[in-house]
Amino acid sequence: MSAVGNIFFDINDYDFNILKNPGSTGEVTFFPNPAHGNLQILTGSLGEVKAVIYAADGRKIWQDSVNGLATIDVSSWSGGVYFVRTQMVIGGNEIKVKKILID
Repeated sequence: MSAVGNIFFDINDYDFNILKNPGSTGEVTFFPNPAHGNLQILTGSLGEVKAVIYAADGRKIWQDSVNGLATIDVSSWSGGVYFVRTQMVIGGNEIKVKKILID
């Protein structure tokens, strides 16, 4: 018996990152993405970072300062697209926004 089929994956909606040494990139890292259950925020060598998570409609969902590793329980959040705004606490002139997905 032989079976042949085509399987297609739409990977355009997801950011895939493979990090050998998380936290050494000089960037704030969010994983897993997409998340379900818990979302990890890793600031690595950047020190303390102010992080704010917004729903796609602009509502502020979560905010805190993170220094090192933080775990956020997202199990009760609705699935969809969220945006994380980060800024270093000391010398934080640069603001970055990244997209995360919650399953």
